[in-house]
Amino acid sequence: PTINRSGGKESKMNLRTRYMRSIGVGMFLFSVSAGLPLSCSSSSTSDDMNSSDASVQDSSAEADAQNGDGDRKDANDGEVGPLIDGGQDSGMEGGKDAGLEKDGDPDDDGSILDVAEEPEETIRCPKGSTEVFRDDFDGSEVDESKWNVVDQGIGGGTFTQKTYMRRENVKVQDGNLVVSSWRHCENPRSNRNAPIHESRCPGTGDNYYSGAWLKVKGGYAAGGKGSVGFRAKMPKPVPGSFPALWARNTEGGDLYTELDLIEMTWDRPKNVPAAPDTFVVTTHFGAGAKYHAKGPAVGPFQGLTDSFHVWEVQWDAGTSPAIVRYYYRDTADSPPQLLRETTVASSGFAGNVKETDFAEALRKAFRPYVDFAVLPETTWSVSPDAAEIYAPDDLLVDCVIVCQY
Repeated sequence: PTINRSGGKESKMNLRTRYMRSIGVGMFLFSVSAGLPLSCSSSSTSDDMNSSDASVQDSSAEADAQNGDGDRKDANDGEVGPLIDGGQDSGMEGGKDAGLEKDGDPDDDGSILDVAEEPEETIRCPKGSTEVFRDDFDGSEVDESKWNVVDQGIGGGTFTQKTYMRRENVKVQDGNLVVSSWRHCENPRSNRNAPIHESRCPGTGDNYYSGAWLKVKGGYAAGGKGSVGFRAKMPKPVPGSFPALWARNTEGGDLYTELDLIEMTWDRPKNVPAAPDTFVVTTHFGAGAKYHAKGPAVGPFQGLTDSFHVWEVQWDAGTSPAIVRYYYRDTADSPPQLLRETTVASSGFAGNVKETDFAEALRKAFRPYVDFAVLPETTWSVSPDAAEIYAPDDLLVDCVIVCQY
């Protein structure tokens, strides 16, 4: 059957009205001393944005190619997409960076944000930092002065072997970026109007799958300390679906650094349904994302795919050792939970990644990514062809923010 799908989210104004009625005005919002963005409802910042030097152009080579090792390369800058590797197994491998959690209290320095007069006016980068990028998706279409919407056919790597990345799978609706993945019975690249077909294609016809991939143009927060935050609603996993929120530096080659805030798959390990309300956090480093600092899946977080939540990552090259920290918030105003800390001593990096190289990579500019890919049959995942019905929910993104310290 041919269907018509939409993002389907209550308007931000209605949500804010209900929020105000339920909790009142004048509450305190807490943050950890690392100073991460809470969420996204306005463009107010703690410091004025320095537009003259906030954005750094990508220094990696422009190429339309595939990595020699089979991993995904972007047609625009030769980058590796979110990867599937052994570290996504549910706890089979781990390190001392895995599974760390933090209680709900602020750090010892008492770092808190200003008193909230209205929730949408207090959600900002913390004092001492500068908001260098933000998109609240309040328009009627993707702001292409900020985003590059990748449009390309399938490739030979894991990330694109099954996924036709299409502009048609991206829209802005009700204050959200809406990113979709669909099944088709015709090639959705050659036929841009190929109908959506949730059930398996009849006869011996091929099942085709489309998804979407967006990346922020340029790079931000160069200098050694920054953070990226997303407020989003993730889709419930179905066989083959692979949505992700991530960031990477603008370097290719040996200093390539990828920060996967959340990756969700239906099975973990292969053919074994992943534990409900869990997801994978990974740091990749080196040419072709050669090294992976990984650990067990994190969670469970009740209602993970039922509503909007906040994912954040912060990097700091000025500490010894240089460090990357991943955080999760149930709601925009709830305390952050520290999910994982990654250094060169972490499992997968130890003995492979040098401290000087990791610190140098973290001093480069970074940019956020949003994607919804479809996985083929691999060592780690079943193909969506196994599903009688392929109809995942849309990935909804309310806001993306970058802070520089």
